[in-house]
Amino acid sequence: MKSSIPEIYIARKLGQGKSMKYVLASLRPSAILMLISALLVFSLSFITSMTDALDMMMRYLGSGDLRVEGVFDDGAFDEELFFVKETEALAMSAEDTTAFVVKSVDFDSYFIDERKELLRLSYGERDVLNPVAISDRIAEALCVSLGDRFSLMLYEEDKGRTRPLLVTVAAVFDSGYREFDESYVYLDNMDISGRSYTEIILDAGVDLEQRRLEIAGEGYSVKDYISLNSALYENVRFSSAVLYGVFALLSVLAAFFSSNIAYEYTERDRKDIGTLRLLGLEGSCIRTIYFRMTALSVLAALVSGFVLGVLASLAIPSLLSFLEKMDYAALGAYLTSFEVKIPFGLVSAMLALLFTVSSASLRISLSHLERANVLEVVGS
Repeated sequence: MKSSIPEIYIARKLGQGKSMKYVLASLRPSAILMLISALLVFSLSFITSMTDALDMMMRYLGSGDLRVEGVFDDGAFDEELFFVKETEALAMSAEDTTAFVVKSVDFDSYFIDERKELLRLSYGERDVLNPVAISDRIAEALCVSLGDRFSLMLYEEDKGRTRPLLVTVAAVFDSGYREFDESYVYLDNMDISGRSYTEIILDAGVDLEQRRLEIAGEGYSVKDYISLNSALYENVRFSSAVLYGVFALLSVLAAFFSSNIAYEYTERDRKDIGTLRLLGLEGSCIRTIYFRMTALSVLAALVSGFVLGVLASLAIPSLLSFLEKMDYAALGAYLTSFEVKIPFGLVSAMLALLFTVSSASLRISLSHLERANVLEVVGS
């Protein structure tokens, strides 16, 4: 019968047979730990999802995996080639004037499924005069919609002059990345003056650096999308570094709050602990009881925070959509539309580490129970 005392005691102290008020009071010390866990899950999900989305944006909408200057038509069988001509232009409509970069591409081959999905591209009538694809933001600024026309002022290098080109809106897009949407317009296979290059999308599993070196070895000027977008990658790396710094701080806080939970439990049950000692339980046994009790509370807080963090992460698209409608200027440098990916493996490892740190802290903070005698426990 003696061996069942710890189990009965732990169950009672954690709320078995008690009122809801008692249960909530018992869980109150671990509420902050639950919030810490939820914050960690939300932060990891947000950074991971945005990083993956930005990576896709830079590859499919920026420069391909590799950008080769000029015409490159010696691609391997496991890669896709897209020829692009690029220049700057000024757009004029009856309502407004705006400047951006024009990319002349073959709509039929360039807008593969991945690009259509990232751009959320919507076609109108294709058989129109000088088809152009513009973003919703540019369409709003110029007060045009599908089927409407406006003029582009393009520079003709061979004639040394700028001329107007009447174009028709054949498609609109909204990538969710304001800086991109406000900066780029696509012309359908139009021969324009400007620099030309070939974008290469590599097949999955192909080594990026090795392929770059192979193409460079053939005498081409080639860069990978990481070096072309080094500033953005530095921003992503900095954000990740900050996140892991926050995690280190959260680990310290988790250890502190775990010790605080143990302290509150032992202070609350000071007389009961003295009774257990009078019943003959050794200090090491009582320490084990309170370690198990507090560890269960910590584990419940971490798991609850995990669930809460996952639910909050699933609401990220709605939150970003709401913020986007507020039109904050700072959001222009960030994606406001992407698929949420919850890194369950990384999150689980992080929470396991938090639990391990908390457990180590608990063993240290509860060591006084092993050394204290009955009078010290009850009378202090």
